[in-house]
Amino acid sequence: MSTIGYIHWGIIPLEEDVLSGTPTAVYPPMLSNLALDRGASIFLRLDTASTHIQIEIATTAVSAPSAAPPFTLFTGVEDDTFQEVPATWNSRYDGAMALFNSEIEMNGPFLKIYNGHPQSIIVTSVTFSQGTAS
Repeated sequence: MSTIGYIHWGIIPLEEDVLSGTPTAVYPPMLSNLALDRGASIFLRLDTASTHIQIEIATTAVSAPSAAPPFTLFTGVEDDTFQEVPATWNSRYDGAMALFNSEIEMNGPFLKIYNGHPQSIIVTSVTFSQGTAS
């Protein structure tokens, strides 16, 4: 599996409209630990033309919900127009970390990871790789 990088990322602290909201600032591809509050999104521009990708979101186990993964994914061709992407999540706990994995179909290079969980989630990394089917 080849790793897919991202060009930049940003955070939207409170989404008023998850289908069209954009970050006020973008940052180089060095995502550090961050608290993703309820109603907030991580915004990424991926460095790929691939439409089928695997995504892994690592969080602290303490902040991760025990029942269902808290994330909803949105993708777009433009940075201000998104649609929800169906995602079937697999989760596992590895010591102090919780890992959430899914394969998704992208319709463009832009991706939002939206937190709909009532609690803040501490995200420690987001990684992408080529999916198993194209």
